[in-house]
Amino acid sequence: VLWDNSIAFNARMELISESALLGAAMVLLVLVLFLRPIVAFWVTIGIITAFAGAIFLMPYFGVSWNILSTFAVLLVIGVIVDDAIVVGENIHKEVESGRREGIDAAIVGTHLVLKPVVFGVLTTIIAFLPWAVVTGPQKVFTQQITFVVVAALIFSIIECMFILPAHLAHMILQSFD
Repeated sequence: VLWDNSIAFNARMELISESALLGAAMVLLVLVLFLRPIVAFWVTIGIITAFAGAIFLMPYFGVSWNILSTFAVLLVIGVIVDDAIVVGENIHKEVESGRREGIDAAIVGTHLVLKPVVFGVLTTIIAFLPWAVVTGPQKVFTQQITFVVVAALIFSIIECMFILPAHLAHMILQSFD
């Protein structure tokens, strides 16, 4: 073998994995400063779930983990974090206000932010979709970025509208007595 790229590839994958774990820990830490720990935990898990779903689907659509897919993740991370935070914080607000608790707080809290969150995601998807139909040599690059962004956003919306509220439905009013 004249040239072995596996060493450089493994080093990059290790760096990406360590950075992802460190990033998730930092997101959790910052969220704990402003939200209840249980909300911060489930929001962080939701962010990881959205990316895991996109990464899981990548091989089925001919997308590999490379610099373009990494770039796509970096492009969309802000939207995914915002979706989960907005929904989680609104459910938290419903519980802490004392107006609702349990499943009722999760449903109402999610419903109150449903339109802005869904439309925010849809506009981002629409912004990236033209890249999916680009022709010529750049097609290889634009389709990879588009797929990762759209898949991550779809998983994000599913996670923050259905899974996150299900986890936060067990939250109870915090007592400081």
